[in-house]
Amino acid sequence: MIDEVNVFDLEGKQYQIRRIDVFAQLSLVAKLSIVLATVSEQDDKTLILQNFARFFAALAASMPKEDLNEIFKLSLSSIYRRNKTTWQPIYKNGAMLFQDINLKTMLTLVWKTIETNKLADFFHINDTNQIENQES
Repeated sequence: MIDEVNVFDLEGKQYQIRRIDVFAQLSLVAKLSIVLATVSEQDDKTLILQNFARFFAALAASMPKEDLNEIFKLSLSSIYRRNKTTWQPIYKNGAMLFQDINLKTMLTLVWKTIETNKLADFFHINDTNQIENQES
């Protein structure tokens, strides 16, 4: 498997998101299935991010703290931020390593992890012609 890396700027900082393993992907999809199924129906990328934050907040209100922590651990542990000439993890051992990251930024980074790993695509079913063409 080729390791995909998504590098982007957010609020004047450069971030790098690396792919997470398939079991972490499965856990994220399972924990966020209601949110992902809902936002994946949107076409407008701006609306997707806004709706993700809104639906995530609603889901988080009824979610056990352990599940919420697991979502953040799985999502944020694959994210690095450029600090001068090196990439440093933003989350390690259950703690945010950059104190300037606020909730809005953190939820944007969680969504970017979902995008990089194509987890929202899980809810799009290919038609049989696409599946047959992929197998060829």
